[in-house]
Amino acid sequence: MNDRRWPIELDELILRKLEGTITPAEYEQLVQWLDHEPEAACYYVDFTMLYVGLSQPGKISFSPEPGDISLECYNSLFNLLAENEKGAPKIEKPDLTPPVSGKEKLRNTRLFGQVTPLNLWMAIGSIAALLVMIAYATFYPRVAPSQVAVLTDSMNAVWGESGAVQAGQRLYDDGRRMSLLSGWAKIAFDYGSEIIIEGPTQFAIQSDENMYLYCGKMLARIPSQAVGFVVDTPSAGVVDLGTEFGVQVESSGSSSVHLFNGKASLLAGEQGERKGSVLLTTGMARSVEYLTGQTREVRLNENLFVRRLDSSRKLVWRGEPLNLADVIGQGGGFGNGRANCGIDPVTGALASVQSFDRYASNQYVLVPDNPVVDGVFVPDGKTPQTISSRGHVFEACPPTQGNYYTEIANRPRFMISDTALADSLFEESSMLLHANLGITFDLNSIRSRLPHINITAFKAQLDISALAPRTPNADVWILVDGKLQYSRRNITEIGKREAIRVALHPEARFLTLVATDGRDSDDRLYEDGSRWKSIDSDWCVFWDPVLVLE
Repeated sequence: MNDRRWPIELDELILRKLEGTITPAEYEQLVQWLDHEPEAACYYVDFTMLYVGLSQPGKISFSPEPGDISLECYNSLFNLLAENEKGAPKIEKPDLTPPVSGKEKLRNTRLFGQVTPLNLWMAIGSIAALLVMIAYATFYPRVAPSQVAVLTDSMNAVWGESGAVQAGQRLYDDGRRMSLLSGWAKIAFDYGSEIIIEGPTQFAIQSDENMYLYCGKMLARIPSQAVGFVVDTPSAGVVDLGTEFGVQVESSGSSSVHLFNGKASLLAGEQGERKGSVLLTTGMARSVEYLTGQTREVRLNENLFVRRLDSSRKLVWRGEPLNLADVIGQGGGFGNGRANCGIDPVTGALASVQSFDRYASNQYVLVPDNPVVDGVFVPDGKTPQTISSRGHVFEACPPTQGNYYTEIANRPRFMISDTALADSLFEESSMLLHANLGITFDLNSIRSRLPHINITAFKAQLDISALAPRTPNADVWILVDGKLQYSRRNITEIGKREAIRVALHPEARFLTLVATDGRDSDDRLYEDGSRWKSIDSDWCVFWDPVLVLE
């Protein structure tokens, strides 16, 4: 146990917390104590371990059979005692009591009998046996495991020798080492703590408020009612104070802790040999060396840990922005979308990229096969231009020829005949919105896929592709719920990028991106005598178009 003496009030608060009888006021007092007294966190861990090992009902049972002492040993002992009794002289007891009557003397004799060596040996033997049983129960307790958690989700999970675990399966606090060789698994503890494990990782569940991470990576999300959850590693311990944090353990045993929200106490050193503590707050990260217990500051890695897992949506989110170009390619927004494909603005269907002039009405077309995309359209500005399924209108939409040249595309390759060159130029995330085209994204759909996450902004870099063959003239517009938030008019310079950032308030529903032809006339001729097209070379490209998530 921690050497420092703590007031009995702290013991009572910890005990009430472990037994689930703590009041809200007492709970706040305990959190304040652990927050302002880093050494109290070490004491909390020691107390919890002792409670789990010895004090929980049903955790310890005495062995009914003396496994280490044979029956022959007992028989020999009592034979020796009997032989000793035969030749032993009678032990005289001094009479220290006042004289009593005959009846009282008879009653005392019947009650206590005569004290002999055998009586004493039997008493000593009983006491010794009791001490052996207590020692055996202390050092070799029989643990009765309890169900304390459940595997709520997994994705591409491959389990090791510990055995496969299926979604919905209850987990015990038996301290068994479990191995997730690859993939991801999400565990929910009964007290409300949620853990996401990424393979390869080895871990063990020690109690309903404690787990051990031998090696690998895990993220812990601890609600207020589960404050005090402990993650132990070979080189450190983390006591949660209502946080979201990630823990990584290297094969050497060294650990690092990254705190995304809230507070936590980092206890340097192995359990039972703590070498100090550090209070971590939002945005802080520390590493602890296995051999020395030395703690040093490291940079917070926001994308190191899987922070959201949902196998039904094939979602593995590490905190990175959601990429809208990837969404257009039928990806989840995190890098698995198909390149050189897009959305047909006339049918709303997924389509391969084709390059030739086409005309369409300004009808707003829904995209049912892509839940993040609300709809697409070819703007002409001749009649009110609807830009969402809820009837929002782009009132400032300029008149156009109502024509377009290609689909709304994710990382298009069609502009270059040299495939190798195209691949090198478009390795970077890009969305082609060639005039005249528009697309609207449903932010609420994204929020439903990523609960408890805020969409704070849209950002990208905009230019006319450097591969455009002639001088362009294009307009770009960005609207939120039908209200214009950004516009760039008559873009004629090729390859000059401009950074865009549009703030998104929590209630924002629809984000609309539009490219129009800059009001060019179709009456001009090219140098070769062919007719000029108003959309010629209006290759508007959004580089790395993302939604910022927090």
